[in-house]
Amino acid sequence: MTTISPSERRYRAMTVEERYDAHKAEADRIAKLIEAYWAERGHTVNTRIFDGDYDDSVRTTPSHIGSDMVNGWPRGYGRSVDA
Repeated sequence: MTTISPSERRYRAMTVEERYDAHKAEADRIAKLIEAYWAERGHTVNTRIFDGDYDDSVRTTPSHIGSDMVNGWPRGYGRSVDA
């Protein structure tokens, strides 16, 4: 018999719309964290959230985070100010 944790039970009890909203809210939170992290270091990073394709295994549409960073670094990172 498989044991289900309370958090898993709560997640399984969500409707498809509730799961979508939860994924969207978490993606938004992470996008803001990314922007804040680089802002503290003097860089401007733009993030955006977009929906992936419907995933039947979890019965929801995942939210993805995109940004204007290159290989995980802000554009222009490491360039000399004089360049």
